Amino acid sequence: MDPRLVLDQYQKRLEFENDLREKEKNYQKIIFDERIKILEEEGEQLKKYGSLSQEEKRKITSKNEELDEKYDEMENSLKELHLEYQNILKSDITIAAVIVGKEKGYDIVISKEVSFYGGVDITQDVIEFLNSSDRTLLEESLKNGSKNLELIR
Repeated sequence: MDPRLVLDQYQKRLEFENDLREKEKNYQKIIFDERIKILEEEGEQLKKYGSLSQEEKRKITSKNEELDEKYDEMENSLKELHLEYQNILKSDITIAAVIVGKEKGYDIVISKEVSFYGGVDITQDVIEFLNSSDRTLLEESLKNGSKNLELIR
């Protein structure tokens, strides 16, 4: 089985990637809007007084620092979600390989990277299983933590 090809063609991966992109876009918009607000406030002060007082400069600096922290928190949140999605995908693929392998009567499923010759490639079968609408067996296995077949990487 070729885990990279399975991952590339797994619909859930695309859904996760779209979700991450959408969240990132929303976070960027929030940060951008807040930066604009800070700049507008600064512009108003400059128009009104011709310059910024030390107090106004400190307030603007403080707001920018808070916004930088907020940005870092959002970035960390995205990184954590990405890791969570990776773990879900890895688990799905592993269990799907086990299920497909058992259905075909195999005692072991080996990653294509470690098999140079021989064997039967079940990559397409795993992809079809993962993308099928009837995935109850996979979801039951995920709930039960069942791993009755060894997957060698």
